[in-house]
Amino acid sequence: MSNKLKAIATPSLFILVLMISVGPFGDTIYAPSLPSIAKAFNTAYHNVQLTITFYLFGYAVSQILYGPFSDRYGRKPIMVIGAVAFLLGSIICLISTDITILIAGRFIQGFGACAGAVISSAAVRDAFSHKEQGKVFAKMNTAFAIAPGVGAIVGTFITWQMNFSILFALAIILLIAVIILFPETLKKKNKGATRPRKLISNYFSLFRTQGYFVYLCILGLSIGMVYSCLVEAPALVIDTLHLSKPWFIVIAAGIVLAFMVGSLICTMLCHRLKQNSILLVGMVISLIGSLLLLIFMSLEIVNLISLLIPVVIVFTGIAFVIPIATAQALAPFEMTAGSASAMMGFFQMGMASAITAIVTALPLRDTMTLPVSFSLLSLVSIIILASYVIKHKRKSPAI
Repeated sequence: MSNKLKAIATPSLFILVLMISVGPFGDTIYAPSLPSIAKAFNTAYHNVQLTITFYLFGYAVSQILYGPFSDRYGRKPIMVIGAVAFLLGSIICLISTDITILIAGRFIQGFGACAGAVISSAAVRDAFSHKEQGKVFAKMNTAFAIAPGVGAIVGTFITWQMNFSILFALAIILLIAVIILFPETLKKKNKGATRPRKLISNYFSLFRTQGYFVYLCILGLSIGMVYSCLVEAPALVIDTLHLSKPWFIVIAAGIVLAFMVGSLICTMLCHRLKQNSILLVGMVISLIGSLLLLIFMSLEIVNLISLLIPVVIVFTGIAFVIPIATAQALAPFEMTAGSASAMMGFFQMGMASAITAIVTALPLRDTMTLPVSFSLLSLVSIIILASYVIKHKRKSPAI
């Protein structure tokens, strides 16, 4: 490690993992309680689904703010602000007696939770050598991947009131841990980082790079499928199939298994196929699963198996798409990867927020909403990629 790096305080792996895990854990722990909250607040289920939509919207908006502001004012003060916002949102959710107030609380929670993901990544780039960064990011990403599964499992065994209590306690732990354990890692502050004209110019310049917008759309559609499942599956399992909340673990376990299998196959294909070819394979797999679910639901074959098998197939395909589309989107930005990554996060979570809002408003019977949204999103992804490759076949890798 160089003398420059030695002068920078190094954050512990514990605080980095805690910071990056709060967002996904706080999202999925909440999902199994959606039907119970609808009954407790005496409101329609689609209104409760908006609490996830606005959580994602808060998460998306803050993506493009935390990076530049942490460059200007330092990593620690911005992380403290994020932790305070997460705590404030948790308090609002905990004392909510009205669905509108709950939605506002979830928005503030999402706005605060995003800080951990953005600041922890920046801190690793600040404090660790290039050789060490790979190992640290690998451990952090493992925690980031496990957190949603843990959240969903925990959420199936607790009441909706306990859900908010746990998030409130987690917010306090996060704030105290950040104040005590998270050091300032920024060596030199960039006073021009938050100038509006420069900020807007830097972000909009990204879209002039060929393919960037295309892969962002593909990512957004894929993340939208993930959250469409998150908002629809609890009602299907609990209200339609009349199963108890713990049965939601079967769906959660199936999704985790699908991601593991899909990631493994995707890794193997990386040595045999070109990137866009792998994307297409993943999209086709997701479309097959979507159409299978559509057939089952159309024929009114509605049971846990008819839901689980297609969902596993869909998420196996998504496991191909997300890492490859991410790599393709960021590949051209060697010198501006931070800005490109921030805009990518904003765009994909923003699209996910919009998609969940649209899904909740679809005038379809309960069993048809998920298969229709899955099928449409998969098909649109394929059309976008195919159109891009055909248009730029001389400049892009051939399928």
